[in-house]
Amino acid sequence: MIEKDLAVAKRRKSLINVYQKTSEVFYTGYVYVLGNDGVVIRTFNEYGMADGMVFLNFGDIYHVEFYSNDLTAMGVRIRVAQLNGLLEYTRQTPMKLLENQDLTKQILGRSFVEVQEVMLELTDRAHYIEGFVEKIGKNQISFMAINKFHFERREKMTISYDKIEVIEFQGKELTLLSKSKSLLMGKSIPTVSQSAPEAIMKGLKKSYQDHQLIEVESVQDQNYFYVGWVVAINSKDVMMKVIDMSGQFGGYVLMRLDSPCYLAQQSDYLRIINHFVEVNRKAKNLVQPVLNDDRVFDPTEDMAPALLRQALVMHRLVRIRTKGEAHSEMGYPSQLRQGVLLFRPVNESQTGLSVAHEISLNDLQEIAFDYLGTYLVKKQLDVQSWKK
Repeated sequence: MIEKDLAVAKRRKSLINVYQKTSEVFYTGYVYVLGNDGVVIRTFNEYGMADGMVFLNFGDIYHVEFYSNDLTAMGVRIRVAQLNGLLEYTRQTPMKLLENQDLTKQILGRSFVEVQEVMLELTDRAHYIEGFVEKIGKNQISFMAINKFHFERREKMTISYDKIEVIEFQGKELTLLSKSKSLLMGKSIPTVSQSAPEAIMKGLKKSYQDHQLIEVESVQDQNYFYVGWVVAINSKDVMMKVIDMSGQFGGYVLMRLDSPCYLAQQSDYLRIINHFVEVNRKAKNLVQPVLNDDRVFDPTEDMAPALLRQALVMHRLVRIRTKGEAHSEMGYPSQLRQGVLLFRPVNESQTGLSVAHEISLNDLQEIAFDYLGTYLVKKQLDVQSWKK
């Protein structure tokens, strides 16, 4: 049944979601090749941009979805991304693969020859691994698993083909990591980090003064972090110009000064992101054409209300996080008065707006804005509104 559904999707050129048996991760895209061991999907990221390909073993697929609100929304995002000429840092020519043959060996063989990094999910490991194929054998490969956070924590492995369930390849981050192999295979540097409030404050000011790339974790959600430069700071707030995990401009975030709980000024990961930034700069891929990375902020004013007033007047989406909440909300500021924000969030399917609610400005911890997600969701909402 799974193979028949995939064959239908390929013939009809249908946008589909493919769900796995062993992971909550699902992939959205178009069927590229059907082999005798699995399928290759040309995938799209959450912004509707093409982002490489993924091989899925037939045995790991439990459902192929043709119709859903998620797919409808993704179809809109893909069209918006294409119409706005968004930059896609992926290979223009997809890997050539033969139909109705063993795709696992073809993909790994080509990745070995072309020195492309791949991501693997294995039947006997709980977490995925990233790295380079070092040798191709009849029944197995030699694989160097890399660690972009600690370069010297590399692991040489022997992997049987029958253990491989998923292979991601030719995506944006994987392409950039492929260009960073000499760095990844080099020596680690000591991590320089701060966790005391006074030391964090000094680190934020140094980033502002020296244009130093830093990593910041928030007390609200320590499973997530921002990488970027401080572009404004005062006694209440810090404004960061954010760089995403692929080394592209990722908008801005304002944080209350009591929000950062960890700051890294030097690390292997920061070296990788710095390298990505330079690669993107040379390729003229650093900033999406619909975004503005040259904004100037006045640290002498109360920045949070100023940002919210501007978003209200210009009808711009922002993403906010409040005290004690790991979850953030994207939506429109609809009214601001006497220290209270009336905020109308986007619904979970990102196809409309939910009921507005009040938020005290004293409870605001983060305001993120002018990043690709807010731009594309606004466009999507405009399309949905027009259809109605």
